[in-house]
Amino acid sequence: MFLKLALKKCIVTDPQWSIHGLWIDNDNGTWPEYCPKMEFDPIPEDLLMNMNANWYSCQGDNHDFWVHELDKHGSCIKKIINSDLTSTILFNTTLLFFDAMLPYIDYYCAKGLECFIKYLRNPTLGLNQH
Repeated sequence: MFLKLALKKCIVTDPQWSIHGLWIDNDNGTWPEYCPKMEFDPIPEDLLMNMNANWYSCQGDNHDFWVHELDKHGSCIKKIINSDLTSTILFNTTLLFFDAMLPYIDYYCAKGLECFIKYLRNPTLGLNQH
């Protein structure tokens, strides 16, 4: 089990990658989704600016996109990894992972519309459910 940072480009010719989301993947290629609903906290202004610049929707409203990612994937990170996780912590952490990879993204990610970066490989994560 590991965390996966998903990146995307809205069109192939985009010069910049943006965040699609952060989620848990199992070693067999499956992933948990739509775990018990997480509360979407108000986003602080500095975080909102960073999210709009680096975690934007290719289709539709950014806020709706973030709600979707929180409901589908963030809720499972909270359930399986950290029961104290808040939406603000999840969004900040995802942006920190993205920022840490910025110097390497063009090297790591092949051409195309999607790129996936694995983090925190830990085969015991599934045993620590709350």
